[in-house]
Amino acid sequence: MVKYLDFLTVFFSEIFDRILQNDLLVKLIILANLGGTLFGFYWYQDLLQSTPVYLWPLVPDSPLSTLIISISLVLYLRGRPNRFIDALAFFGNLKYGLWTVFVEVYMFESFLTVNSVPMYIFIVVSHLIMFFQ
Repeated sequence: MVKYLDFLTVFFSEIFDRILQNDLLVKLIILANLGGTLFGFYWYQDLLQSTPVYLWPLVPDSPLSTLIISISLVLYLRGRPNRFIDALAFFGNLKYGLWTVFVEVYMFESFLTVNSVPMYIFIVVSHLIMFFQ
């Protein structure tokens, strides 16, 4: 089991290093995450309007996670990485990516009563990508 985990660590570390060596790819990932952030805030607009302003940072969980990973990558590109921002980005995307996929798959009938199939697929796939990034 330990050898398998060592292999996975090396494998994903090499992939991550190769991605970070390609500035264009990193910029595309930043743009994709910012697009997801904007869409997420649009998605949460009704909930934000009915929530007191001081609680807004607790409402749009996934959009905040994609915003934080964008900030993390911008800091990396500028040569000023920040471990705290990196950790927030890592755990936020891991948590909300996986949690949302689980909830959407588990409660797909409820989701499909108020949304279309393409929207369902988009939400599941985009959050699965969040989890992997």
